[in-house]
Amino acid sequence: MHIRKKYVALLIFTLIVAVVILATVRSLTYSSTLTIEVAPSSSIIKVDNRVVKEGVTKVKPGLHTVVIDKSGFTKATRSVDLKPRESSYVGVVLSPNTAPTANWYNEHPEDQKKAESISSYNFDDTVREGVKAAPFIKKLPFIGPGLQFRIDYGFPNGSNEPAIYIQASSEEGRQNALKWIKAQGFDPSKMKIVYKDPDEPRPEDRFE
Repeated sequence: MHIRKKYVALLIFTLIVAVVILATVRSLTYSSTLTIEVAPSSSIIKVDNRVVKEGVTKVKPGLHTVVIDKSGFTKATRSVDLKPRESSYVGVVLSPNTAPTANWYNEHPEDQKKAESISSYNFDDTVREGVKAAPFIKKLPFIGPGLQFRIDYGFPNGSNEPAIYIQASSEEGRQNALKWIKAQGFDPSKMKIVYKDPDEPRPEDRFE
């Protein structure tokens, strides 16, 4: 009887050790994280063809395909390449593409609120990535002496690449704006520059 108890105890201990080892291996293998948020909330989420719930999903490092789908809405696909222990946010707002779902967000306040939150996060993330890729925009907006020119930035047509907006009433003003950029230690020839007249609307929110 005593030997049997020792055998059972040893077996339990072995199982516990095995579970701990498996959990550790899984933790190291699935060391990257995807945080997924979608609107509408009832959308189907797949990561590499595997259905997952909204929220945090552990994945292996590497390239992953996230597909968001719901009947009556345009399907969305996102590709995310993760390094070991790296985290990434995927926020998607699906667009209605049928008459019955045309007013979905107006008729579903919770989804509308969620869609606004996701769009706001993506907006801020675009700014962060834009600043990282083009540190010059940290100096903007800038207004030249005598209001001769104004330099601002924006993300035209939903692009992730920032464009530099120069507003000036004359060619001299444009050239002085370019000289100012050079004086800050940057090369305007490597920037996407959009010239605007002073009476054109400024990108007040820095986005188009």
